Amino acid sequence: MAQVGWTLRGRVLVEHLFQELTDTYGATSPLAGFRVRVQARQRVAGVWGSWKKWDDVIINEDDAGAFQVSKIKSHHNRRFRVQVQFKSADLVIFGAHRTLLRQVSRALRLRTLRSLGAELVLDQLLQHFTRLPYQADWHTIHVDRTGNGRRAGVIDLGDLTFEANAPNDLGDRVAHRQAELWFLYSRVMALFEGLGQDYRFKKKIAVKYPHNNPLLGDRIEASYANPENHMVYIVENSVWDDYARIDYMLHEIMHIWAYQHSRREKGMAWQLIIHGDTHGLQNRTWVAFHEGFAEWGYHQVYRRLFGRNPTIAAAGTTDIQSRPFKRSDLISRYGLSSLEQVDRHEWGWVSILNLLTTPDLVNYTFNGNGRYIARTRARPNRALVCDDPALAFTDVLRLFITNRRSGAARQLGRSEMNLAGFLQRAVAVVPQFDRTARTAVLSLLDPAQNTMPRDLLCRPRR
Repeated sequence: MAQVGWTLRGRVLVEHLFQELTDTYGATSPLAGFRVRVQARQRVAGVWGSWKKWDDVIINEDDAGAFQVSKIKSHHNRRFRVQVQFKSADLVIFGAHRTLLRQVSRALRLRTLRSLGAELVLDQLLQHFTRLPYQADWHTIHVDRTGNGRRAGVIDLGDLTFEANAPNDLGDRVAHRQAELWFLYSRVMALFEGLGQDYRFKKKIAVKYPHNNPLLGDRIEASYANPENHMVYIVENSVWDDYARIDYMLHEIMHIWAYQHSRREKGMAWQLIIHGDTHGLQNRTWVAFHEGFAEWGYHQVYRRLFGRNPTIAAAGTTDIQSRPFKRSDLISRYGLSSLEQVDRHEWGWVSILNLLTTPDLVNYTFNGNGRYIARTRARPNRALVCDDPALAFTDVLRLFITNRRSGAARQLGRSEMNLAGFLQRAVAVVPQFDRTARTAVLSLLDPAQNTMPRDLLCRPRR
């Protein structure tokens, strides 16, 4: 039987759903990094046979979304099916799998979970199987259903785009959203990869979308990041559609980054189990730290990906600035009236981290009305020499990482996730941040003080 050459090729793209991605990358973007499976079948005795796998290929970043499979086969006409699975060595997206929780609940004779913490308990039981209870779906993006099949040679399927009203799973709402999520998280991971080996995500990230636990009331269910299995759960139920919030997406993946670069991070899981919440004023500073860093990290990543400030809420118009809050705002908005309270609140930590990374602090005032510190109108005093101890984004990230030369022999631990411990680590790790800077930061963060940066960071010129 004569053998001939066959080549099937195409491109996989996504039509963006988030306005930020559309504004930054255009209406559509090529996808990469996941598995593409090509299958074929031929007619035997007038009947089309079963699908046979020809090959699985990975689309590389520099392939512009293109895949190609070549084979030497018989000359008989064939029909083709192409599927994709959002799974790689670094990232995987799981589907709903609602029946799994129902099966487990029946086995354990559970009826209704009363809190997100209870859901996490159930999830911990599933950890005995790691991620085996979940599977990444195969999405069909092309299938030949009619006609006499295709002839041998080069078969170009063109652009196969996840978009509304597209054929097969390309037009499926969940598949389209998973494709967009894959693109977004791939950009985040590439950003940290570009900062250097020490800053990349250290373990594979898993995402479960859509997530809807039938045992948990829809109104109390919430998206979260699990430090046990490094999985992000994105809720979609009759009340909440957290996928619509890009801020939630970025906040949760920043939790995963922090979990992978700190010690004793699993305490966050038990905090949620015991207390049911990790937001607001906390008794434990490390709980507020994790929430505050995830929020601040999302702001930083957003600016780097999209070149603008995030807004306070989805579709909001008020920008989240990169400056720290004024003392009056910490008191009126968050009820933080003492320095002892600032590092026990997530937004206190957002202000702490913004203060540490604001350059030219001596040109700002922390007093008066308004939410953020404002520039002063004072003229430069040439008789003074002023320090600028501002940390870069990577300096903050370095505070998580082992740095034996500076005395940080281990990753950031819970005992250092308080204002005093974090600033002490900054003094040890970051050259431009000294004890004078630490004293200034403590004073500027204290809602009971009225000191100004110029008073703390400037000295007479010799």
